[in-house]
Amino acid sequence: MTETVGLVLIEAMAADLPVVAVDTSAIRNTTDGYGRLVLLPVDATPKAWRDGILTALATEPSTTSFWNSDAWSRTWQQATDILLGHYVSTIGAVTDRLGST
Repeated sequence: MTETVGLVLIEAMAADLPVVAVDTSAIRNTTDGYGRLVLLPVDATPKAWRDGILTALATEPSTTSFWNSDAWSRTWQQATDILLGHYVSTIGAVTDRLGST
């Protein structure tokens, strides 16, 4: 679970590739409206991952709702702003948890 911000997801969606990812709010926000997506819980079993991959691979390319979704209209600047917002939010949460120095 290392891809937490979505740049790889954005690249995959831009290429109309199937996406299988862990279900987090950041990933849901990044992939909103994309039709070739399967989200799995953090504790998904290997069988769930296999089934998710097979399901994603079975989706039809180029006819997904992504091309007409809000995600398609985003610019790289907007995607970068979203990414930076996730970083700021994460840093704030860690700082609150550890206590500021």
